[in-house]
Amino acid sequence: MYRLQFIILVLVGLNVQTKAQNKAVVEKTNMETAILANGCFWCTEAIFQRLKGVESVRSGYTGGHVINPAYREVTTGRTGHAEGIEIVFDPNVISFT
Repeated sequence: MYRLQFIILVLVGLNVQTKAQNKAVVEKTNMETAILANGCFWCTEAIFQRLKGVESVRSGYTGGHVINPAYREVTTGRTGHAEGIEIVFDPNVISFT
């Protein structure tokens, strides 16, 4: 089994348009969902997509007080958002322990 070890700085809800689709996948299978916030979501999205047992990875923003912010708005630091990723994974193949 592959092991993931992280220092998670922020763990909050991720605002992704396909959240309902991912929830349906998780409910129909033994998949689980992890939401991680970090500096650059594109960099970490690419890493997680390569891991065995990861079904999907979606980028988005966590937290914040602006509804559906654009990338340029978030990078100003004034929306309260953090970049994050939502990972749907099979815990029988890959885990956090």
